[in-house]
Amino acid sequence: MWFGPKGDRRRSIGARADMKKTRVCQICSGDLWGGKEAVSAALARGIAVSSRIEGSAVVFREGRLLEEFRAAGLRVDLVDERTHGPRAIARALQRILGETNPHVLHAHGYKEHVLGALAARGTRTRVVRTLHGLPEPPPPARKIRARALRAIERFVIRLGTHVLVAVSGEIEDRLRGRTGRARLVRIRNGIERDRLPRSCDREGLLRELGLPGGTVLFGAVGRLVPVKGLDVLLDAAARFAPDRPEHRYLLVGDGPLREELERRAEELGIADRVLFLGHRDDADRVIGCLDALVMPSRHEGMPMALLEARALGVPIVASRTGGIAEAVSAEDGLLVEPGDAAALAEALRGIRFFPRRPRERFSSSETDEFSASRMIEEYVRVYEEEAAALVRANRSEPS
Repeated sequence: MWFGPKGDRRRSIGARADMKKTRVCQICSGDLWGGKEAVSAALARGIAVSSRIEGSAVVFREGRLLEEFRAAGLRVDLVDERTHGPRAIARALQRILGETNPHVLHAHGYKEHVLGALAARGTRTRVVRTLHGLPEPPPPARKIRARALRAIERFVIRLGTHVLVAVSGEIEDRLRGRTGRARLVRIRNGIERDRLPRSCDREGLLRELGLPGGTVLFGAVGRLVPVKGLDVLLDAAARFAPDRPEHRYLLVGDGPLREELERRAEELGIADRVLFLGHRDDADRVIGCLDALVMPSRHEGMPMALLEARALGVPIVASRTGGIAEAVSAEDGLLVEPGDAAALAEALRGIRFFPRRPRERFSSSETDEFSASRMIEEYVRVYEEEAAALVRANRSEPS
């Protein structure tokens, strides 16, 4: 075993749990920029100005998340997964935990959870794992591997995970009764409204994309992977493409399905209507310029792009699944059943007449249940509750 002896580490890590600030170390891979990265960055910024929390972070890749953590003023350790195997990452995490002495280790993904929990084994550090979504269905050739990975995480939860955070009611319901001794908490994602663009430069975006005025912009933002249902969006777009030459579909994001989706657009005769924009750091700017955000996902946790569109007053067409149904009201847009291209096409027809909501309706974060300030406060409460449990455990341990 490479995790080291238990005895000494139980006393060293977390031994100062009665200090004024609760120390929290976040682990988020940072290989892409998506919902979990946006949440962890927002938490970092909230922690940085908190008088109650002292933060640090670990990432497995260089990129935007690393820079966001640094900009927040946190100590950030890069353990590059391209040059470190799992055992080397676990050893590095052990060293980092010894140096930062966190009361709470907060993991934002499967890999982060497994390696982080194993590195924390034999310490008093409390482990929190946020589930940002349900496991995506694997292709047939990888079903056995997927079952094995799920079994490993169930073992890790039993081994020493203290809190599981669900970002939606559906995920919470799925997990109920399956968390072992871990406490189950629901904390919905929230967005930092003051970081959203204050205005929409639609004409500038149209010029950048080489599109004429009067173009109707539908957009999808996210990874190009099966669970996002972008094949359904293409099928829906093809159903009324001849009648709507002014429509364009912007796909913001990258992923393994890009070439397949490009071929599908060609086959459907709509390649000139679909623009693959790749990853963009200004995705929120694009969202603000859309006539509608389209999210035809087969499943979602609590998608940040959808919350941004909602806050910006952009109408939404989305699947009635996961956290989407919890966040989108009748005032925000139209919901359809996942995988139904015909229903999605009808919703796209109808959304043109949907009133764009004023941004001012969520001008106060206290009135919006999907604000970052509310999300951060709920996480801080969890951190402090776990630190208090750590203090109790230290005091009860024989000297």
